[in-house]
Amino acid sequence: MGLRIGVTPVERPRRREYGLISIRNIMFVRPIVILVSVLVFLISASKAEELPSCAGEDRENWTNCQGTLNSDNFHYIGDFAEGKPHGDGLLEDAFGTRYKGQFRQGKKDGRGEMTFGSKHPLSGSIYVGQFKDDVPHGQGVMQYLDGAKYEGAYQFGQFHGHGSMKFTNGDHYRGGFRVGKKEGFGIYTYVDGARYEGRWRNDQEHGRGRQTYASGGKYVGNFQNGAPNGEGVYTFSNGASYKATWVDGEPLQATIENLPLKD
Repeated sequence: MGLRIGVTPVERPRRREYGLISIRNIMFVRPIVILVSVLVFLISASKAEELPSCAGEDRENWTNCQGTLNSDNFHYIGDFAEGKPHGDGLLEDAFGTRYKGQFRQGKKDGRGEMTFGSKHPLSGSIYVGQFKDDVPHGQGVMQYLDGAKYEGAYQFGQFHGHGSMKFTNGDHYRGGFRVGKKEGFGIYTYVDGARYEGRWRNDQEHGRGRQTYASGGKYVGNFQNGAPNGEGVYTFSNGASYKATWVDGEPLQATIENLPLKD
């Protein structure tokens, strides 16, 4: 009689593709917050006073000034250099997406906040963090409208590096990402208490890992493409263990060990 320890040990959540387009919460003493806010305001006000309004019809000559640029696809107001947005500015596009932050040579670059507009697929979601060449790059926080949240590293608009993802259903992942997918070492915790800790590749459990089930049982061994493959041991909640060679989640050449004594 074969014992199948599920190809899919626990029900996987539907994983929405959040990856395309961390900041730690830091507690400050309130007076310091007020002081910093005042300083930022004063610095911003001083800068606004320093930059004159852009003059003339030839936009290529707009340098070290503040101006407005309108087209059918976007509206920009802010700093200019050599005729391009450069410095601090506010941009709203045809999707209703609004970006407030830093620009460099006409592109979003540096610190900024982006609120996705009503016509954008990510409508209502908010990203706060670093940008480069118009896309998130560096550390950032993405708060999705459906309640999901990502905090961590980005590279060219995708999750890349270390980060954490809280899913809408309450599941949580913390670990490595590569080009928008889970990669390397990571820990996935399910809302029902189940937990996987180990290696990932291409968004699936792959390599050495430990899967703990809500029932109290656990599997320790090798995974491949999201299922037990290779040598591994399943331990029941009563202490009995099931050692086997696994193929796509199926135990072969199994041996049951450590059976509990009957009363």
